[in-house]
This record gives sequence, structure tokens and C-alpha cells, in this order.
Amino acid sequence: MCDDVERGQMIADNIRKILLNCDLRLVHAQGELELANQDFKLYSKLGGQANARKALRAKAKRDVYKIYIDNINKVKSQVTVGLNKVLSRYTPKYQKIWVMYFMEQASIDDICTAVAYSRGNINVIIKKLKMDLTHHYNGGKSND
Repeated sequence: MCDDVERGQMIADNIRKILLNCDLRLVHAQGELELANQDFKLYSKLGGQANARKALRAKAKRDVYKIYIDNINKVKSQVTVGLNKVLSRYTPKYQKIWVMYFMEQASIDDICTAVAYSRGNINVIIKKLKMDLTHHYNGGKSND
């Protein structure tokens, strides 16, 4: 079983992966939506029953991707709201450390440079942030 620091790191990694996954899915879905829009416009202009069916399929595909994009945006929004709730408890410098370390996966040296803290201070702050994240994720309950 892992300790609070390791659990905090896993939670942060999962948040980052969820947000990245949402972004990748959005890019893909927006491309597919654009293709469906173009197909719909093309087949709508062309005559004939076969093209009318193709236009209808393109319209259906377009509508499905619109719903899919809305759902992804809702998930991303929920994760972002939760993340902002966690971050709101910290000073701007701690927020910057949190984002740089967990979301951007910046090196300790880069973080030290950005916030003008020593390596030792950054390590202590990151350990505290990991423990806080575990505490927040567990609703303040201990797993012991």
C-alpha cells in the first residue's frame, strides 16, 4: 500500500491524464465534425437520391460529434472546476509550483528558477502538495 505522498502523485497524474485525454479527444472530434460538415454541404448541393442519403448520414454524424464534443467539454469543465477548488487554497506561488510540477511536469530546477525558491524548499512544498491532494481527494478522511 502506498503512502499519502505516492497517492497524491497518482491523483495528480490521473488529473493530468484526464485533461490531456479530453484535449486529444476534442481535437479529433472537432476534425471529424468539420469533415462531416463539409460532406453535408457537398452532398446537399448535389442532386439525386444517393447524395441525399449521403447528406443525411453526414448530418447524423455531425450531430453525433456535436453531442460528443459537448460531453467532453462537460467532463473537462468538471475536472477543471475541481482542480481550481483545490488550487484556490494556495498562494499564487504555490499554485504556480502545483501547476508546473503536476500538470506541466517541469523539473525541480525549472520550478526553482520560476519561483525563486531553493531546491530543498521546492521538494518540501511538493511533498506537502501531494499530501494535501490526497487529503482533499479522500474528503479529509484517513485511510488508516
